[in-house]
Amino acid sequence: MPSIRQQLRAELGRARRELLAGQVHGFRKSAKRLRALLRLAEEAGVGGSARRARLELRDAARSFARARDREVLTQTARGLGRTAAPCRVLKVRVRAGIRLQDRRTAERAVERLARRVERWPELPVRKPTLARALARIYRRARKAEQRARQDARPPSLHEWRKRTRDLRHAAEALREGWPGWMAALEDQAHEVEELLGKDHDLVVLEEALSRKALKDLGPRMDSRRRQLRRSIFREADRLFSEGPGAFQAQVARIWKGLPRS
Repeated sequence: MPSIRQQLRAELGRARRELLAGQVHGFRKSAKRLRALLRLAEEAGVGGSARRARLELRDAARSFARARDREVLTQTARGLGRTAAPCRVLKVRVRAGIRLQDRRTAERAVERLARRVERWPELPVRKPTLARALARIYRRARKAEQRARQDARPPSLHEWRKRTRDLRHAAEALREGWPGWMAALEDQAHEVEELLGKDHDLVVLEEALSRKALKDLGPRMDSRRRQLRRSIFREADRLFSEGPGAFQAQVARIWKGLPRS
């Protein structure tokens, strides 16, 4: 199984290539993987240095979200049956492309992270350490899910999506160590994350629409949101069926080569 350091090096290479090519979506995806790997490294013992790098990368990638809005708004509006270009019905103008300042900020964050990774002691590859780290990431995602069930407003759902993404990419990073079980966990987390992402896209569109367009699209958006919420919580029931203690025990059994309980 590649070490966390090896996986960070590989993902940093992808992030550099996406930045060089000016690929907004590609860089944001790579930055999310890097942050999830940093979360795993943080939980596995690197501590504050990984956390600082993760937050710096988050801030650098945040500005790219604005450049991604046009594509998101177009896709979401068309999914609701809106054939006219969404930019004609927006109350704010959405900017396309990457500002040079944002690109340079991201490049500096990537290079600082690359230097940090090489200064860290060898990151753990021992399964017990990684299993405990994964269990803590699962616990955070499950807590975020419980909060979202009680308060299904956009901030709670968005936080749940981020914690589920951490779980998905942690499972992806550990997949070679436990191929079958970890791949299933990754797939389940990915499904929940994708559904939450579609719900968030509706929030982005709703905030950008003019009052007239919102009156037109509002009923369809509400219907789509209800469908998504049903799917989200149905898939979450599968993903988070075990409590944190049972999940950690399950991981420990699989690590020891024992059958699942």
